[in-house]
Amino acid sequence: MSGQSPDVRVLLADADPVSLAVAANVLETAGVTVVGKASDPAQAIELARTNHPTVVVIDVALGGMGAPVTAKRLREL
Repeated sequence: MSGQSPDVRVLLADADPVSLAVAANVLETAGVTVVGKASDPAQAIELARTNHPTVVVIDVALGGMGAPVTAKRLREL
């Protein structure tokens, strides 16, 4: 093993712009690639379609259709 971590591509979904910025900063400082920041479920789904994240982090209090429905739709992509 080369000691390098696999290319992790993260999509963040949170209605709070401050939380999005803080989470993105922490991840990017750790060397993780943040491929998108969504403020609502529809945007999260669209960003997942176009950016192909390996991990999606969703705020459980995400508005709109909510985190559980959003997660289900993301799994269906």
